[in-house]
Amino acid sequence: MNLKTFLVGSLSLFGHSEGAASPPTLSLPWGSYQAKPLAWDKQIYLFENVRFGSKPVRFGASSFPSGPGESVPDNTDCLQVNPQVLSNAPGGKTPLGDPNRDFGPDNFEAAKAPDWNGNEDCLFLDVYVPRSVFDNPGSKPLPVTVWFY
Repeated sequence: MNLKTFLVGSLSLFGHSEGAASPPTLSLPWGSYQAKPLAWDKQIYLFENVRFGSKPVRFGASSFPSGPGESVPDNTDCLQVNPQVLSNAPGGKTPLGDPNRDFGPDNFEAAKAPDWNGNEDCLFLDVYVPRSVFDNPGSKPLPVTVWFY
């Protein structure tokens, strides 16, 4: 079973019985993930940091998580950065620049490079789902877009 089919199929199992009162929950064998409406578009739900693979041995192949407890409780484990703060092209030396200085007023948002003491276990994804999927449970399947940066 491929990952896309598994996740999209899991999302389609939700009933939205209370209308817009409470956001849906994505339940997978290794954890549950509560959706939240996006701040800038309340018509889209975000399931954040959904684990899609077990932590592999360094440079090894990953596999599906083995059970509960492999989900991420908060956003501190895996480095997430706004791509607009990158100062060098991929593969450049210190691509996040100097973490002690602002990145300048010409950026979309003034930001600092994040401090990070996490690990390399970043087998998570964010799933954005239109609210209409839950409001109309019998609707046709939607396309899936994957973005890597």
